[in-house]
Amino acid sequence: MTAMNLITKHRSMALRHALTTLLFLTAVSAASADPIPVGEIRMDGLRSRFNVVGGGAVAGEFVVNASRLSFTPHGLGKYGAAPDQFISFCVETTEFIQLNRWYSAELNTRSRATNQVLTSEIAYLYTKFTEGTLDGYKYFDSNASDSAKVASARALQEIIWYFQDPTGFAARYGTGAFDSGGYFLGSGAHKALARAWYDDVNAAIDGNLWTGIGKVRIINIWENSLGRQDTLTMIPLPAPVWLASVGLGLAGLVVVRNRRRASAVDAPIC
Repeated sequence: MTAMNLITKHRSMALRHALTTLLFLTAVSAASADPIPVGEIRMDGLRSRFNVVGGGAVAGEFVVNASRLSFTPHGLGKYGAAPDQFISFCVETTEFIQLNRWYSAELNTRSRATNQVLTSEIAYLYTKFTEGTLDGYKYFDSNASDSAKVASARALQEIIWYFQDPTGFAARYGTGAFDSGGYFLGSGAHKALARAWYDDVNAAIDGNLWTGIGKVRIINIWENSLGRQDTLTMIPLPAPVWLASVGLGLAGLVVVRNRRRASAVDAPIC
């Protein structure tokens, strides 16, 4: 092969790679985008775990293995995670998952079991968590006590459930709203943190300090056509997002699925 042919081949490969990347970013940038297959993920561990209200399940900080994802999530290697891992939380209250098993992953702006659009509140809180600026959160690699770390993980998990799955939250905690008082009856460091973050996110949104969902997206997790759980991630997308308007065809990249949800019996996490 001549030098000119090599140059032409390399340019063609580079162009195809650039176009694929552009198509991917275009698809994930649109708030109304359909689910996009992005490879596989595995939950390598569950840290700062706590027993979920209602019994039979546990929750906490997911240690997510991203080595088989087709994009590089923001926040890899932070807070005691390995370079190919990031930290996340459950989204659904009615789906469950197991550790150390590879699952199919789709990037979405909706939780699949409830068909709930990702809320601005959750995007705000998870962005602050990932960037290390969530006031009062005791990160896993900090010198805080184990009980303080558990309280932090529990508070953030429960407020995620409140905003993203209010019906499931009400079924578990007996109230549909933080500000009605029911959730805060009784004691617990996690409830004080949740209240503080609830007030913080409402002040940010009411004061126009935060709008939309930023770089946060939901990963729908599947196994053999069964929905197992959803989790949160941050995509490496610049802001403001302009790619959504370029009008490129996404045929073959976006896959819409209508799958049955898995039974909650065989998986005890979340």
